[in-house]
Amino acid sequence: MRVGILVGSLSQQAYTLKIAQYLAQQSTQMQYFNLDYSQLPLYNPDLDLTARPVAWTAWRKVVAALDGLIIVMPEYNLSIPGGLKNALDILSVPMPDLPAQGKPVLVISASSGSRGGMLANAHLHQVLENMGLVVLPGYVTIGNVMEIFDENQLVDTYTKQVLATQLASLQSQIYERQILQAQTQAFQEQFALSEHRLTLLEQGRAIAYADLRHLTGGLAIDHLAVQPDRRGKGVAQRVMHLLMAIARNAGYQVYPYCSYAQAFLAQHVEYQTLVAADAKSIK
Repeated sequence: MRVGILVGSLSQQAYTLKIAQYLAQQSTQMQYFNLDYSQLPLYNPDLDLTARPVAWTAWRKVVAALDGLIIVMPEYNLSIPGGLKNALDILSVPMPDLPAQGKPVLVISASSGSRGGMLANAHLHQVLENMGLVVLPGYVTIGNVMEIFDENQLVDTYTKQVLATQLASLQSQIYERQILQAQTQAFQEQFALSEHRLTLLEQGRAIAYADLRHLTGGLAIDHLAVQPDRRGKGVAQRVMHLLMAIARNAGYQVYPYCSYAQAFLAQHVEYQTLVAADAKSIK
């Protein structure tokens, strides 16, 4: 799970940077990338048509490759810091290929005052929602931010609990989006499904299959095989994504007795809620 972090302040002493650094150390399920937008040229729509800066193209490609975003910012003059707003403006075009559209985003604001940058937080929600991002609900604001740190270490227990809850929510949103994307792609496959076998087809030819058993409220995956000339090309993964989409739509729990299915599900943690809790107890 690749998550980009944008820090609203460019200062190396900023508390928002310290919060971002703390977040990047918390979840083992997410790989964090610090997104540096400080050198991006100011957005000018004319340049998108005539002489688009290379930095804009690179910026859009980087964000397009991410699964989600975290924005941690101070409040500047009751609103969004200018550099951050410019970076977002660049992402809001060109249409229709919006690089950030549909991505889950966690917004956190902080200030030395008691309101924690609430006005900037609310303003940023509006901007992001207009861009088509999925903003986590609620307003995460950290007031009196200098009091939650001991030197560079976040020490406030309540703030830690709030941030942990928010990271879990972001992770859940990313999982949901990944599953929906995989499901949409999976159901574009050609396949044949019988009571005991799922067969993946290409141009009418069977290229892989999975042997199945129907259990009470569940689906056991006993064996998965790929034709020799199609091995090493991601075909087995396609079968598993299709199986997960079918199981999810049918409300089944999955019993992965096939060694490949076990390895696939260990890697694709977004499907963990589909794995039966008692999978190891049934042979």
